[in-house]
Amino acid sequence: FATPSTCSWTSSASPGLRRTVSYASPLTVKKNYRRVPYHNWTHGFSVANSMYTIIKRSPKSFKPLECLALFIGSLCHDLDHRGKNNKFMLETESPLAAIYTTSTLEHHHFNQTVTILQQEGHNIFGKLTSNEYKQVLGNIKHCILATDLALFFPNKAKLTKLMDENKFDWESMEHRLLIQAIAMTACDLCASAKPWDVQVETVKVIFEEFYEQGDAEKAVGKSPIPMMDRDKVDEQAQSQVGFLSAICIPCYQLLNRVIPNTDQLLEGCKANLDRWMQIVDEEKKKNEAIAKSNKEEDGEEETDTGIEEVNEEEDEEGEETLEDIDDEYINNDKDQGGDGNTQGSTSTEKLSMTDDLSYSSETDLSYSSETDFSCSSETDLSCSSETDLSCSSETDLSYSSETDLSYSSETDLSCSSETDLSYSS
Repeated sequence: FATPSTCSWTSSASPGLRRTVSYASPLTVKKNYRRVPYHNWTHGFSVANSMYTIIKRSPKSFKPLECLALFIGSLCHDLDHRGKNNKFMLETESPLAAIYTTSTLEHHHFNQTVTILQQEGHNIFGKLTSNEYKQVLGNIKHCILATDLALFFPNKAKLTKLMDENKFDWESMEHRLLIQAIAMTACDLCASAKPWDVQVETVKVIFEEFYEQGDAEKAVGKSPIPMMDRDKVDEQAQSQVGFLSAICIPCYQLLNRVIPNTDQLLEGCKANLDRWMQIVDEEKKKNEAIAKSNKEEDGEEETDTGIEEVNEEEDEEGEETLEDIDDEYINNDKDQGGDGNTQGSTSTEKLSMTDDLSYSSETDLSYSSETDFSCSSETDLSCSSETDLSCSSETDLSYSSETDLSYSSETDLSCSSETDLSYSS
C-alpha cells in the first residue's frame, strides 16, 4: 500500500478467470480521515489490519468477494469522522442528521467511500462484472453500517440464537452477513485486545475525543454523560470495565464460537479487562482509606471542641456565682448594726440565697453539661461523619505503527468530500 500499483485477484464468481485491477493510492483514503484524536487514519488502518489477520488465519471462512468487501470496508469505515457520535449529531441538528436519520455517521462513511471509488484511477472494482460490482458494493455498505454499535446488539442476539440452536449454516447468505457484521464490530473494537501498553495509550486518545464532545455539549447547555465529562476523569477505569464486560468480551466470545482461530482477540481482551479491574479495586481501597482517615480526623476535632465549650461555660457560671456570694455577704455585714428582726430577716435571706445558688449551680449547669454537650458530640458529629463518608469513585481502538502510519508531508491531507478527492503529488 506504499505506492499506487496493481494487484491480482481471482474471482470466485467466474472460476478460472483472473483479473488484474488497479487500485488507488491509500493516501487518498488517508486524506479523507480528519485529524481528530481517535477516529482518524490510525484507527482506520488498525481496523483494516485486524480484519486482514482474521481473513489470513481463517482462509476458508469468507469468499474472495466477501474478503475484498470486508477489507475495504474496514479501511474506509470511519472516513470523514467528526469526532462526535450519532446522538450528538441528532441533538445538535447536524446537516448529516437531516440526511440520514439512522446510523448517521456510518451512512456518511459509506458515501465517502463511494465518492472516492468514483474518482478517476480510484475504482478498484472497475474490472468486475456488473453483478460482482453490485455484490461487492452492497457488501461494503453492510460492513460499514455494521460498525454502528446500535446494530451490534440485534446482530449479536440473532447469531447467538442460531449458535445455541445449532442452526448456523455457512451456506445461508443471511447467516454469512451476520458473521460479517460481528467480525466488523470485533475489528472496530480491536484496541481492547491489543497489548496492555497499546491499550492504555489508545484509551487516552479515546477519552480525549469523548471529552471534546462533552465540552461541546456543555457549550450548548447540555450535561454530558460521565464518560464524556472531563471533570470526572477518575471514572475512566470503571468505564473501561463496563465497556469491555458488556460489549467487547461478548463480541469476541461470539466471534470465537463461529471462527475458532480468533481466540487471540478474546484472550487479549480478557487480559486487559483483568488489568482494568485491578485498577478499579486499587482506587476503591485508596478512596476507602482516605474516607476513613477523614472520618477519624473530623470525629476527634468535633469531640474536643464540644468538651472545651462546655468547660468554658462551667467556669464562667462558677465565677459569676462566687462573685454574687461575696457581694451578698458584704452587704449583710454592713447591715449587722440593725435589730434582731433585721438579723433574722438577713439570716432567712442567706438561706434563700443558698437555696437559689444550689439550684443554679446544680440544675442549670447539669442541663448545660449534659443536654448541650450531648447534642454537640452526638448529633453534630454523626452528621459530619455521614457527610464526610460520602464519596464516589466510579468511573479503542487504535493500532500504531511508526513506519506504516507515517504522515505524508508532500500535501495537505485535510480535504472535503465536496472537492476532488484524488491524490496529487
